[in-house]
Amino acid sequence: MEERRVLGLVLAMILIATGQGCGSAPMDAELGPADDPIVDNPDNPDIPTPGDDPNPTPDPDAAVAPVTDLEPELLVLGSLSTLGTHLWGTAEDDIFLAAGWGLLAHFDGTRWRPFEFQGPKDFYEMSFIFGFTSDDVYVGIGGQATHYDGESWSVVEGLSELGVFDMWGSGPNDVYALGSSILMHFDGLEWSEVVTDLPTDPFWRQITGSGEKHVVVLGQEGAPSSRPRFAYFDGLRWREAQVPVEGILRDVWSAGPNDTYAVGRNGTILHFDGEKLTQMDSGTDKHLSKVHGTPGGEVFAVGPDVALRFDGSDWNNLPPPDPSGSPWVASLFAFGADSVFVAGRGVHRFDGASWETHLPYSDGVDDIWASDPENVLFAGRESHRYDGFSVELEDFGGLEDPDLNTAWGTGDQIFAAADEGFFLYDGEHWGKLVNESDIDSNDIIDMFGISEDDVFGVGWGGLIAHFDGSVWQAMDSGTEVTLVGVWASAPDDVYAVGNDETVLHYDGSTWSELFGSGLVDHLGVTGFDAEHIVALRDDGVLTFSDGVSWRPEPGGDLEAVHGTAPDNLFGIGPDGLSHYDGEQWTSINRFVMGVTEPSIFAAGPRDLYVAGPRGVFRYTPKGQ
Repeated sequence: MEERRVLGLVLAMILIATGQGCGSAPMDAELGPADDPIVDNPDNPDIPTPGDDPNPTPDPDAAVAPVTDLEPELLVLGSLSTLGTHLWGTAEDDIFLAAGWGLLAHFDGTRWRPFEFQGPKDFYEMSFIFGFTSDDVYVGIGGQATHYDGESWSVVEGLSELGVFDMWGSGPNDVYALGSSILMHFDGLEWSEVVTDLPTDPFWRQITGSGEKHVVVLGQEGAPSSRPRFAYFDGLRWREAQVPVEGILRDVWSAGPNDTYAVGRNGTILHFDGEKLTQMDSGTDKHLSKVHGTPGGEVFAVGPDVALRFDGSDWNNLPPPDPSGSPWVASLFAFGADSVFVAGRGVHRFDGASWETHLPYSDGVDDIWASDPENVLFAGRESHRYDGFSVELEDFGGLEDPDLNTAWGTGDQIFAAADEGFFLYDGEHWGKLVNESDIDSNDIIDMFGISEDDVFGVGWGGLIAHFDGSVWQAMDSGTEVTLVGVWASAPDDVYAVGNDETVLHYDGSTWSELFGSGLVDHLGVTGFDAEHIVALRDDGVLTFSDGVSWRPEPGGDLEAVHGTAPDNLFGIGPDGLSHYDGEQWTSINRFVMGVTEPSIFAAGPRDLYVAGPRGVFRYTPKGQ
């Protein structure tokens, strides 16, 4: 074993000293010269050049903040977060986002900060968000109303059995909570039922108003009619107004007793003048789900794929919030005619003329790789790049945007496997690597390398592929078990892990099985040098290796691990983020409860990236 390590170090030093170049190829591309791989990209005919050290060693003397000082920033909104998305705020630098799976975040004008929120365990969608100030906010989740006091979130007492669908109020001492067939009122001291004399058979779902003497509720009858219902409080008693349409109404907003708007299916927009409802010409037959207005008199309405503005006379179409992708929109909040925010697949702002993205969206991040905190790739169905300040959709040039399964790099260069083949980023452009191969690139699950001409990929059915700087070639793994992780300390010291407790080792010439035929599956492997390797199992057990023997140690409910040193290992799972200092685990943050299939990457001792169905988060010390 000691001789193998010495030989590996010598070989690694020779590879670094010679600075060997790189290239690659997919299975369906034309074959280039074996010693001169060609990148097939119309925007980049040049051969890539070697990058920087892929595994820079952190300065051991550099002072680091306690892990308990780490706080998250929301960088990208994920697919599950779009379930039940709602916006509310007091100003452009004080916006609250309530999204799917209990994701709550606040925008301070610079960053989106998620809250550490412990809501009901069985929730999926948020039902509403409403407030008065930044320390007096209500959110509906799982049929319950929760309240934020500027410090923490708590369930609102007195409403736990109501099944709250929506809330609205004219002030902290005049708050309404709407259930399916009951309306509650808070006077600043206690909650009490409101006697409305309205029929209880309709399902009342939305509530709004413009003052103590003007409150509106919206609902619909049950099947088979499903007719919409509209009722209002005029300061003396509750009344119903006849609805002139059959279709379902989705939302209602009021600028005053004589100026209320309701929107619904097939482009329906209704206006209430204090006495009756009339239908307006929306100019569209697309479904509308949200309506909101400004003190200046402009009103906005949005739907899954439409945005409208009312200028006092006519409804006009707005350009889509995200022309480069899906314009799907689920929520709306307007501060002014030149400050309108929408959320759905991302958060976007309209300045009166055009849209800009405040929070991008990704349909799924499968892997994270970073050369440093200013060069981070979120690889997936819609890959993004983070430069330390902003997140942008990755530009693949003349190539069709590939669905990246995994990525690994060396400084500026990045290797990736996707449905469409193997890809390489040379520091300026992406190119599809041209070489013949019988490897199905879509079967690659994980990737790791020693240098630009020594890269390994593992995947389904025992697949192990190797890139030697010219071509990708299949290796004999000796197993048909699916492999999910690969890591290497040297060309002759490579580990692959997979299902059935399988652990394989490559000594530079042959793959051999160290463990196998177990009852649990591995989730991944990482390491720091030849004497510090860590494999994670799906039963929460971590197995640590010194290069000779392996020892198991409970790690908790973890699904992915990564770190910068043996005493600086991070883990992520349904219970949140944890840190291992070489002796014990410390819980850092629990707001990611419910996350599944996460990815994690430590770009520095205290610079961490976590991705899952809720989105992508960056952890840095407070105040950084």
